Amino acid sequence: MDNQKSSLRVINKLNDDIVRKICAGEVIHRPLNVVKELVENSLDAGATMITITLKNGGLDLIQIQDNGCGINKEDLRIVCDRFTTSKLKSLDDFNSLSTFGFRGEALASVAVVAQVTIISKTKDSMCAFKAEYVDGHLKNSSSPIVPIAANDGTLIQVDNIFYNMPTRKAALSSENQEYNFVQDLIVRYSLIFSEKCGFIFKKYDENSHVLNTKPSATLFQNIDQIFGKKISSNLISMDIDDEKMEFKVHGYFTKQNISLKRFTFILAINSRLVECEPLKKSIKDLYKEFLMTDGHPFVIIWIEINPKNIDVNIHPNKNEVCFLHDNEIISKIIEFIRGKLENKPENDVIKNTSGAHMDISFVRSQNIDNGRKQVDNLELADTSKISTWSIKSLDQSKKSNFPSERIDNSQQSSQMLPIDNKCEDIPVKDIETLPRPVSKPKSSKPNRICRIDSAIQRMQSYLQREVSEHGSRRRRRIELTSLDKLMKDFRETIDLDLVEMLAESTYVGCLDENFLLIQHELDLIMLNMPNLNRELFYQIYLIEFGNFDYFRFKQPLSIRTLLSTYLEVNPPSIDTDCTAAIEKMVQTLISKYEMLDDYFSIRINKDDATIESLPVMIAKYEPNYIYLPEFIHGLATNVDWKQEKNCFKTLGQELARFYSYAPSLSNKNDVEFRAWSDLVETQIYSRYKKLLSPTKSLSEGTIYVIANVTELYKVFERC
Repeated sequence: MDNQKSSLRVINKLNDDIVRKICAGEVIHRPLNVVKELVENSLDAGATMITITLKNGGLDLIQIQDNGCGINKEDLRIVCDRFTTSKLKSLDDFNSLSTFGFRGEALASVAVVAQVTIISKTKDSMCAFKAEYVDGHLKNSSSPIVPIAANDGTLIQVDNIFYNMPTRKAALSSENQEYNFVQDLIVRYSLIFSEKCGFIFKKYDENSHVLNTKPSATLFQNIDQIFGKKISSNLISMDIDDEKMEFKVHGYFTKQNISLKRFTFILAINSRLVECEPLKKSIKDLYKEFLMTDGHPFVIIWIEINPKNIDVNIHPNKNEVCFLHDNEIISKIIEFIRGKLENKPENDVIKNTSGAHMDISFVRSQNIDNGRKQVDNLELADTSKISTWSIKSLDQSKKSNFPSERIDNSQQSSQMLPIDNKCEDIPVKDIETLPRPVSKPKSSKPNRICRIDSAIQRMQSYLQREVSEHGSRRRRRIELTSLDKLMKDFRETIDLDLVEMLAESTYVGCLDENFLLIQHELDLIMLNMPNLNRELFYQIYLIEFGNFDYFRFKQPLSIRTLLSTYLEVNPPSIDTDCTAAIEKMVQTLISKYEMLDDYFSIRINKDDATIESLPVMIAKYEPNYIYLPEFIHGLATNVDWKQEKNCFKTLGQELARFYSYAPSLSNKNDVEFRAWSDLVETQIYSRYKKLLSPTKSLSEGTIYVIANVTELYKVFERC
């Protein structure tokens, strides 16, 4: 009995420091939460101008400065204590609450997880006062508050967030990602509070502003500044007033002929920026009936509800609220938007009624630019699905790397530049990027927003960036029926779920030369890059067909030597005459040298049977030349040279397979691995997000969900 009693654990009351850290962890998850809480404090203080400054994505410094009413000197002593607030005195105040804050937890939580400095001046004070806080307490107990010169208002500086919670800090995203989170938040506030408050958003030690809106600016002026004239000039207004259920709705949404790459949904309920997933999903689903696949609208909505019908005390970070008649309110909003979209003139509506099965016919050009030669003696083949293939690797002990240098297609164009890993769209004018439908007027622009489907839309954005980086070299327009059919075959095999997953993912890092880690929502995902790259390079092959730049070898390589190397490692049957077989393959390639050079930048010298160059598939990316003998053998034996469509298909597959092989990195060579990781992040992964449309035939050994971030957080946070 005594042993049983001794085994029972005694219940102890947690000390105040532990309680503060636990509660702070509920409110502050990342720099975004700090900025949100402090900006809302500034708005509650009546500020008409708020400046937000970040250093290293907010991980090192967050500074919020406003011109609000300020904080009294006496209040600075308790301003960072829990449950101290000027906005709520009794429980009945919830029925008429009009401020953002009410718990008195925001500053207290920030001061627990970071080092905080506050400088504040009220209008009737002769000077400002400064106080510093560490672990939620005033730093200097002897003279904690000192006078200082400053303007009216408050400046709060937050240094070294999570300095005392290393596990939480290690779980944060990259500096750029954290910066983007905050930028998106400030954009939303600048629109919700247009004409009431201006916002300046900038990086520390930089004079230029990322965002600068004026308190006198209208909503349309701010939308124009942030999203562009095309959005601000194509908005439909919404006004709903329901006296019975005591709510009003005001907002704007884009017309059905305008499409964004991602859904921009901004919602304020009683001027509080919140999330409402049921409303967001309903609007997203509604627009699917009017926009092309992967097209998204811009929607901003204000809902005013009787304060007694809403509960804002749902979650510590105040991102969600609970209100009465939610289903009825959502239904009325959806009904209003649908009515406006359906009442538009028919010629202004682009409906996704046929989806991926849209039947678009293409024609083959009879006169191709610059005297391009037609493919001789080839017959058109029936359309077929893109097939898969097996990889038979060469014994690396028998191969060597071949040095190369890059030249451009015209020998005069500017050098290829690395793609900037950003989400900006670079406009392109008068450049034909894809074969055109017969019915399409000649005056139509290739960069119009609504594309035929998601694959074409993603390809268009890729071409816009790539063409701009190649300089002013004019792209050739290739109009071949066989190429159009290959594109159609490809579109029919796209897995839209994988497209969305990659587009919305975040880069984590390379495990090695073969595997890449990304995060999508709460999942940590491992990607088999060689498998994905086969599809990526095949799609680049279809897009860049006839417009490749060159990699030129410093020394031309003997095709016979390359084929001999391959056959030594992969000997044919006993009765095969290797010399005769090699000669036959050499003659096959020489007989196609003009087409290989013209369409694919594979330059073969027919006089001495050497290969001089290969195509540039991605800027700064070179294939693993260990596999060059295998590629040359596949080019001679696996390509169907008799039928045009199958010829282009199988040749593209051989190119994609060759370029997809991972590099052969030296063991424990950190320099090589860092260079490869940088190339993956800036050149390959950026194309996974913006170009790659994975097909349904993608093997199961390509994408692995290896962990859930929420579960990982539970494990490490509780340790």
